[in-house]
Amino acid sequence: MTIQVISGGSLPPCGNSEKEKYTKKYLSPMETCSNSKVYIPSDLHATFQRLVKTVAIPGVSLSSYITSILIEHIRENATAMKGVYDDNFQELFG
Repeated sequence: MTIQVISGGSLPPCGNSEKEKYTKKYLSPMETCSNSKVYIPSDLHATFQRLVKTVAIPGVSLSSYITSILIEHIRENATAMKGVYDDNFQELFG
């Protein structure tokens, strides 16, 4: 799998306020208590790990970063997620 952000080009420059907002939202320390495993493509893992190691914020781990991304995804898509679930839900004894 190749991570393709913008076809045939590079990313535009990012302002300091945008970087600060991103860091506060996604790269904040968070305790993760589960030992559950989720498998992601190795290139995504490597990209995320490079970012987390480079920022070197105490308490921020790969797990906390990915958890922050997932929490935001759920916040933004909860209604659609529930709709998809409800459409596919089958009664256990029905």
